[in-house]
This record gives sequence, structure tokens and C-alpha cells, in this order.
Amino acid sequence: MNKADSFIILAVNKFGSGEQARYYKIKKDAEVTIGRGFDCDIILDDPFICAHHIKILKNFKKEQLRIEGFQTINGFKVNNKQYSSDIVEVGYGDKIYMGKTIIRIYNSNYPVKATKKLTKTSPFFSKLENQTNCWLLFLISLLIVGFCSYIDSWEKDIFYDIAIAILVIVIITIIWAGIWTIVGRINKHKSYFSLHIGIFSSFFILNIIIMTVVGYISFFLHQNIFSEIMRYIMSSVILGGLVYSSLTFTTNMNKKSNFKTAFVFSVGVIISLIAIMMIKKDDFSTIPKYSGILKPYLHEFVIAQNIDEFMKENIDIFNHDILKHKDTTK
Repeated sequence: MNKADSFIILAVNKFGSGEQARYYKIKKDAEVTIGRGFDCDIILDDPFICAHHIKILKNFKKEQLRIEGFQTINGFKVNNKQYSSDIVEVGYGDKIYMGKTIIRIYNSNYPVKATKKLTKTSPFFSKLENQTNCWLLFLISLLIVGFCSYIDSWEKDIFYDIAIAILVIVIITIIWAGIWTIVGRINKHKSYFSLHIGIFSSFFILNIIIMTVVGYISFFLHQNIFSEIMRYIMSSVILGGLVYSSLTFTTNMNKKSNFKTAFVFSVGVIISLIAIMMIKKDDFSTIPKYSGILKPYLHEFVIAQNIDEFMKENIDIFNHDILKHKDTTK
């Protein structure tokens, strides 16, 4: 490798919105002044840096690289060690902290990382990058929730039930988007609030569609066990896809790591829910076996193999009707 006659200064400014990185190439023996002053060789927009903050001294003949600090309020750090107006010898690649900015110095012959293969963005993610599409999906999800609540509700004050159902979805969506927005802000210094609104809404809509189809299949096959198995499997897949999509926009992990994390999280949640349901399981459940879109009047009836089994499993319904009859005859 030829002896370098220049060096590269990488300045990463983390102040303000997002992370900004700039490269500066310095040739020959030079003294490079860095600060906010307009007479500096490298001017940084960082309010925590003085007009003249540090000076980089480079002697190519002696292969010396030193940092000289001016008398500043916040000083500077080299590899997490604090300095003020000292002259510090540094090596290529060392991190120099000043204010909210990180400086790294590289030899011009320093090898760069291997080129990454350009991957095509998923059409689904491309559509969600448009904020209008995200909020449109959110509106559609609320309309679907309102419609399902209208179909399933048997109360007189039906609009109260609809409002509560919509409010619950709004709160859950905002909490989900808010959490991932914070994660994205920490990892990538970017906010994706509307995008996460769209991601959650799209998977929520997908979940309703799939569960409705599973309910129809179970209804016509008269197999509740099939419905339960498919419900858990599809819930795991949908939750995994939701987490994977959120991780894609908020972390720097590769696809394989995102997939593993989403898989472990979704399976863990589903197994936990199954365990809780098994613990709280009763002999008789008043929860409808099928969606109200199917057969509302058959909600509380459980499919039985014979009359005795039917009477045993639905005794609470008949007791309820008998009590109502006695009350009306008094």
C-alpha cells in the first residue's frame, strides 16, 4: 500500500433532526481548525461547540496525528477520556467527541467496507412511505371496527358500544406507533409515527379479514377445534409480520435478525395467551363461538353430539329463560 499523503475527517453531527455525516479530505501537512467560527477550516453547526474548539495537527513525514484543544467550556473527549486544552496523540479511527458531534480521522488508504447489494423495496413498504396512505388505512380500520361492533352489538345504546370499540383501537394504535417512533428516533434518529400508524392499521385490517374467513370455514365444517388452531396460527403470523415491519423501519438489524426477533416475540405472546386461557377456562362459556356476521341467533349454542350433551352444555341458557318466564308471570 502506498504511503498516504492525505487524511479523511468524518464529522457526524447528532444535533437537531436526524444524524448528519460529512467527509472532509485534507491534503499534505496541515493544521485543521474545527469549530463554529466562519474562519475555521471545518465549520460545524453545533451550539455546544465553541467558535474555535480543536485543532488537528498532522505531520506526514513523522506520521504523527495530534489533537490540540482550545480553552473551551465543554472540552473534548478522545475514546471517552475527557480533555480540555491538552495536546493529545490519536490514532486513525479514534473517536473524538465534542458537543453533539463525533469526529473520526482516517488514512486515505484506509479500506472501506464491502459494497452492499441493493435490494428492491417491498411495494407494501413503498406505499406506506406516503403519509396519506397511512392515515387512509387508519380511517378504514376504524370504519371496519365500527361496522363489526354494529353487527355484534345487542344493546339498545348501540352507538355507545361503537364509540367505545373505536376509541379502544385508536388508543392501541397510537400507543403502538408511539413506542416504535421512540425506538426509531433512538436508533435511526428519524420519526416514523404516521408510517407505524399505517403498518398497525394494515395488519389490523388483515387480521379481521383472515379471522372472518376462518370463522366461516369453522362454521360450515362444524369444527371448533379447527377454528381455534387456525386462529392461533394466523394470529402468530400476523403479529410476527407486524413486529417484523416495525423493526425494519426502526432498527439497523438485518432481515434475518428481524425475522428471528419477530418470530420469537409473536410465538411467545401467543403461547402466553394460550396458557392464560387454559388457566381461566370454564366448562361453559358465554362468549360467541362465531362472528356476529355469520349467525347472531346461534351465538350461545354449542354444537353437541347428542341431546344429553346439548342440554348439559347449554343448561345456563335454559335456566336464564326459565327465570325470565317466572319473572313475567309474577
